[in-house]
Amino acid sequence: MSVEHHQSPELLGDAAAPARTGSDELVIRVDKLHCAGSGVCVSVAQQDLAFGPDGRAMALHATTTASEELFEAVEMCPTEAIRVHRAATGELVAPLE
Repeated sequence: MSVEHHQSPELLGDAAAPARTGSDELVIRVDKLHCAGSGVCVSVAQQDLAFGPDGRAMALHATTTASEELFEAVEMCPTEAIRVHRAATGELVAPLE
């Protein structure tokens, strides 16, 4: 079972501003069946990942933005349990296979 979070596009505060498409927003998915709970990802990307009640990694937010720490955490996951997708399109951003 994997954890998925979705975001709906938001409007910017200025009524004349264009609608935000969410193209810069990312969704983190953690495959709970593959996560070993090693904590490598949590220690690297503390702003995006934490331990859940089951001792496995979980996303802290419904969406996030790209960061070096997030991509490093994905690459360092010993079981390859973390995937990052574009919120607007579902396109896989990391890991690149």
